Amino acid sequence: MQRVYITLRGDDRIAIYNFDPADGALTHQEDIYVPGGPSPFAVSPNGEHAYAGLREQFKLASFKIDSRTGSLTTTGTADLNSDPCHISVDN
Repeated sequence: MQRVYITLRGDDRIAIYNFDPADGALTHQEDIYVPGGPSPFAVSPNGEHAYAGLREQFKLASFKIDSRTGSLTTTGTADLNSDPCHISVDN
């Protein structure tokens, strides 16, 4: 099963959907509350971690991705000097 992560900045949430590549179907799995206006989002190349810019707090949040369910667990935040508008993850 593949996952799709959608940041919902105005609602302080990240929506997680299961994606079936065979038929293109999306099924809502859960929403994760992430205060601070999550907007840019990136997944690490190995699929184990994710990162979200918190645009209203000038922070970067990191998450552990559950390999079985795709659920996110917050692992930390880092202060930034400005509003994060893009995220890129290197190998």
